[in-house]
Amino acid sequence: MMRPLFLNLGIMFTYRYRELSVALAKKGEYRAALARELRLHPEEIFNLQVERFSLDCRRKGDPKWSYNVIFDLKREVRATGNHAKGLVAATRDKESLESDPQKNSVAMPGHIDVIGAGPSGLWAALHLLRKGFAVDLYEQGKCVEERFRDIRRFFVDRKFNAYSNVLFGEGGAGAFSDGKLNTRTRNLFTEQVLHDMVEFGVDESVVTFAKPHIGTDRLVLLLRKMRAEIERLGGKIHFSTALEDIEIRQGKITAIKLRNVILERGYGRPIESIAPITRVNPSETRPTSATSSRSESRQSSATSSWNETKLSSATSSWSESNQSSATSSWNETKCSDGIQCSVYTASSNSYWKPCEALVLAVGHSARSIYEMLHARGVALESKAFAMGVRVEHPQALINMRQLGLNVDTKLTGSAEYFLATPTLNKTSSAYSFCMCPGGVLVPCASEPGTLATNGMSYSRRNGPFANGAIAVPIAASDNLFGGHEFQRKIESDAYAVGGKNYAAPAQSIKAFLAHREDKSLPKSTYPCGLVQSNLWDWLDKTICKSLAEGFQNFDKKIPGFIEEGLIVAPETRTSSPLRMSRNNETLESVNTRGLFVLGEGAGYSGGIVTSAADGVRLAHYAKKDKLV
Repeated sequence: MMRPLFLNLGIMFTYRYRELSVALAKKGEYRAALARELRLHPEEIFNLQVERFSLDCRRKGDPKWSYNVIFDLKREVRATGNHAKGLVAATRDKESLESDPQKNSVAMPGHIDVIGAGPSGLWAALHLLRKGFAVDLYEQGKCVEERFRDIRRFFVDRKFNAYSNVLFGEGGAGAFSDGKLNTRTRNLFTEQVLHDMVEFGVDESVVTFAKPHIGTDRLVLLLRKMRAEIERLGGKIHFSTALEDIEIRQGKITAIKLRNVILERGYGRPIESIAPITRVNPSETRPTSATSSRSESRQSSATSSWNETKLSSATSSWSESNQSSATSSWNETKCSDGIQCSVYTASSNSYWKPCEALVLAVGHSARSIYEMLHARGVALESKAFAMGVRVEHPQALINMRQLGLNVDTKLTGSAEYFLATPTLNKTSSAYSFCMCPGGVLVPCASEPGTLATNGMSYSRRNGPFANGAIAVPIAASDNLFGGHEFQRKIESDAYAVGGKNYAAPAQSIKAFLAHREDKSLPKSTYPCGLVQSNLWDWLDKTICKSLAEGFQNFDKKIPGFIEEGLIVAPETRTSSPLRMSRNNETLESVNTRGLFVLGEGAGYSGGIVTSAADGVRLAHYAKKDKLV
């Protein structure tokens, strides 16, 4: 991104103008609008820079662009009465990451292993490499191109791939979402993330627009460019490689156990053949992974051969090392819950490697990682989270209610909503989350035999339907894994109600409020089909009551919200029910030296930008030094 060129013209007076109004059809013409407000000629305004702009919809039917700008003048001016009322004297912010006194304050070895290629992991890897560290980045899923194909295939054949899906793979869960880039946390780290995105081809307006989004289609392009830059800097990316276990000695991480995941399609986790494991120090016994034993116990003999060669990726390096040359086969077996499984298998695919510093940047759905960390004694704590449902409405309704009649959405983009209300019982509140204008609904499970839903949008947001999560806060559980158990219960019930083929239980909001099933359901963007269901029969009653109160309140703000709304259930993955306890200054685990925990999976961020900023922050504080 080109930085603004500031002219030094002697003594200058710096001002900031807030909420400078610009007509809808004249987006970008803020210099002329500012000159009119100040009663100056446009050429008298120097070093004009947009700090923030947004769409002001407070006057229905007459939305306008609103700009916050900073600029220089050769003479003093003052606001008088209603004239130039947004004008204030200002100074230009001199802060930067380079001037931060905490820079290079955390000792880290020269080589760092990063787990997870979501926003936290990608940005941590990128900025660590830029500081001269050697980085190996491991991702259990596939590169985004292959992941995209796997997801489209799943929508057709309904064969669940536990490692390449809407939640897992390059880009993390955010790659298949609305791609929102707005954040309530604006600091030097989030600003760096946005500038990085511009470097990788995103429109530079994301730096200044109040509610930027990128969309799944553009996120895919960004991820490819970012991957290329990481590899150009010498980083090694290992796709289809999962973290299985860690070794901790005297309170410090010393080794990690990785598994090459060779899984083309099918239900469940892959079943590995038992094979010798390469050890860092053969004289010492490594801990046995709790997660691998589950899959090994389900192993059965193959019933059909699979002669195709292993799937290759031109952009990944996992196939270059530690890969089995054994002939692979399809195993047809039964999971513990009776679900038919088709699992692509390989032998000799687990190995240990030394590790002095591990950056754990997994997503909030990596449940097996939490279980493994708990088994190894890493400090975890339960925290509050939220669950609920997805609701879908005609986008035309949302446009009309939010923007007004006869507003050209080609100029504004599709409208969105942000809704929240305290419920009457005072125990919780319903609120909207991850609203996707012009978007589509998608299934997002991370385990076989379960169903959850999510929303995503493309960059144009021009689909005929809007969807959003309506979530209800859930208090932290006294049982460490109580939140996961609650999620699993709702997800497994939804899977069963939907017919065990990823069709989703659905109900109109009208029928939901009347506690009855629908005779028929309206059209929906959900790709795997809907099943009529009375949600009160299986969804948690406290959640249902809070949703009902919320819907009645939302209908007062957006008339038609009830009449034209469709519920598709459930939405369970808004955030993690667990937190990996860390030092807030070093981002290191409170009881495991050399283990740095980041992002949504660690419980310290929410969304693409804040998660990526966690990675930038870690790299910013890192300095090459031997860990004590």
